[in-house]
Amino acid sequence: LVSVYLRENMTVEEFLASACSKKGLNPMEHFVRVKKRRDMEDHNYFVPHRTDGIETY
Repeated sequence: LVSVYLRENMTVEEFLASACSKKGLNPMEHFVRVKKRRDMEDHNYFVPHRTDGIETY
């Protein structure tokens, strides 16, 4: 388990870099999977683009 503090305007890529650096992992080998809200389409999860803002999800 890793705790990452979100900064304002933090991107998905910055979030991954922060989380992976704490465990010595390569962020290019990992991704963020986000659970969709109930009002979204029928799939349960999606992977946001690395340049997206993390706090928008």
